[in-house]
Amino acid sequence: MSEEDNKNDEDVPQDLECVLCLRLLLDPISVSCGHTFCRCCLERSLDYRSQCPMCRQPIVAGQNVNVIIQQIISEKYPKTLSERLKERENEAL
Repeated sequence: MSEEDNKNDEDVPQDLECVLCLRLLLDPISVSCGHTFCRCCLERSLDYRSQCPMCRQPIVAGQNVNVIIQQIISEKYPKTLSERLKERENEAL
């Protein structure tokens, strides 16, 4: 089985993908306007502008991880989540 086949095992819905990096949400943060992003993607965006990257509503830094979304992702998409965590480790090197 190829790596591409492994990725297709878990068909992650678009609603659980970050609109900034277009990958599975990692440490999902839901902001006051209701949009959700990966923590690292949102932090990078807030370095540039203190507004939601989607709707431009003002947001405050220091948001907490949305534990409900995080739990859904870890239960339903463990392989894809594992791949994302490995990607993050490799980016840190």
